[in-house]
Amino acid sequence: MGGDITAQYLDRLPPAQAAELSRVNDPGLTALRDYLATGRAVAFLGAGASAPLYPLWDRLIGELVDAAAGRMSGEEAATCRAKARESPEAVVEMVREHLGVPGYQEVLRAVLRVRTDPETGRSWTPVQELVCRCAFQAVVTTNYDPGIVNARMWVRPGASATGFTTWVDELSLDRWRSGAVFGDDELPVLFAHGQHNRPDTVVLATTEYRRAYAGKLPDVLAGLATDGHLAWLGFSFADQRIAAVLRQVADRPAPGSTRAGSPGTSRSWPGTRMPGPTTRGRWSARPRSTTTRG
Repeated sequence: MGGDITAQYLDRLPPAQAAELSRVNDPGLTALRDYLATGRAVAFLGAGASAPLYPLWDRLIGELVDAAAGRMSGEEAATCRAKARESPEAVVEMVREHLGVPGYQEVLRAVLRVRTDPETGRSWTPVQELVCRCAFQAVVTTNYDPGIVNARMWVRPGASATGFTTWVDELSLDRWRSGAVFGDDELPVLFAHGQHNRPDTVVLATTEYRRAYAGKLPDVLAGLATDGHLAWLGFSFADQRIAAVLRQVADRPAPGSTRAGSPGTSRSWPGTRMPGPTTRGRWSARPRSTTTRG
């Protein structure tokens, strides 16, 4: 993670703002460099890592309701839109129940379609590419788009084209839980909440959350959080989705973990902050922690 890369995000900012962000972000960037140097840092990607090419949470739910509106009454659609911000999973559950599983999955395919940048023609964002260029050991993402795996193949042409998995693939989750995946694949990717082209794996509705976190996924995430160095990218301080994930894994042990580290310890420090009117680009690098600030 060279100095030229970390300086680029300050290039077009007013001098005063650039200086303030540099001051605030310096401890976090220093820590991130140290973690990357160990070869054991894992990137945990939220919606901000895929934006603006792919929609953030609120817009995604809005697109889902819009796509389903033709099959719902005006009153039902209005109710869903009104509740989307405060109860997104419940809204998705309403849409799912109303459309039935086949109709819901058809709508998901449309909303989660692959998107490309009109200028570059690429299906990944600069953040996703930067993650692949850094010395991360692995990537976990709660996003559904193929951007991170497409960027991975672009940046690392020698990487295996099959070096990714989802929460439904139990044998692969065993390799993540034991640590075997880190020796077999270059920058393995775990789609913790499913993939766009496999709507049966997508975790959006309340029912889907319960199903996903009733299996091996919490053990995998608990192991990463307690034994490794996680860099949280693309999450805001108020992100309810990551808060829900952390609640699911907070009380879970990391059985069978063979990764080096000191399980059970928890430390934190200021995360780094990216410029912009939202918290979409905030970074937070934390070792052995099950809580996050950004």
